[in-house]
Amino acid sequence: MHRNHTGAASAGAPPGQAPTGRAPDGDPWRVFGARLRHWRRRAGLTQAQLGAEIGYDHTAVSKLEHGTRRTSPRIADRLDDLLAAGGELRTACRRTGLSAPRNAAVPGGRARPPLP
Repeated sequence: MHRNHTGAASAGAPPGQAPTGRAPDGDPWRVFGARLRHWRRRAGLTQAQLGAEIGYDHTAVSKLEHGTRRTSPRIADRLDDLLAAGGELRTACRRTGLSAPRNAAVPGGRARPPLP
């Protein structure tokens, strides 16, 4: 099956440069997801490989990339560092206006992170 990888998020970007990351509806989580997908692909990682690095399942990474799952600034920072995104993912997460998303799932399916 052939997929067309030239979606709205990458339209108009010159070769070798990052697309603008604008989501069609302007949803900041979709913008974050588009940027995450760009940087993951640029790093040559699958969703499963990236997920393993941050303790997420590949389906969680897919949901992040589609903007249907939110993440914390801490995870966005880790993704930014892992993918060498130069602060772009960190900034995109902060532009969502949320410092700690209410419905951000914790790896392992727990409602809260474990206590130290």
